[in-house]
Amino acid sequence: KDGAATTDAVNVRSGPGMNFKDIGKLDKGQQVEVVKVEGEWTRIKPTAQCFGWVAADLLEAVAPVPVAPPVITSEVVPPPAALPPPPIIETRTVEVEVEVQVQYVVKDGIFRKVDGAEKTPTAYELLTQDVERRQYRIAFLDVKDSGLERFQGKHVRVLGNERWRKGERYPVIVVERLEQVW
Repeated sequence: KDGAATTDAVNVRSGPGMNFKDIGKLDKGQQVEVVKVEGEWTRIKPTAQCFGWVAADLLEAVAPVPVAPPVITSEVVPPPAALPPPPIIETRTVEVEVEVQVQYVVKDGIFRKVDGAEKTPTAYELLTQDVERRQYRIAFLDVKDSGLERFQGKHVRVLGNERWRKGERYPVIVVERLEQVW
């Protein structure tokens, strides 16, 4: 299904509701591909600007634009008397598939600076509380490195955009807000 924005500056949100963060806008008439309709909200496929959820009443259904099949013409040409053998051309197909899931999250856990010996995407991580005397990584934290010593080993709440690339073991949260939980 396809849809088009019915007004200018239609908000695209990170989830199906007004309480979710505004992450982009659609211009009037801008076409989007509908992935799922959930109540009064419609999830759209990524556009050049953003992806997420749009209020269903701000989209109107449009028929997909049909793509005309290519016109192929051929001319019969008799082969020359003796052709040299065709050159051998080696080809390789490289598939590049980068899927990134981005969503706004609020997560609780233990804040810790990553051990310098590990190769990690960021210098900080969010861990679970002790589970049978062990802690497990929830996510890496992309946060400005100023005044964070006071959070070391403390229970914190992290708010921000979580980015999880296909094939990666842990997501990275771009921290918008970090607060200690009492």
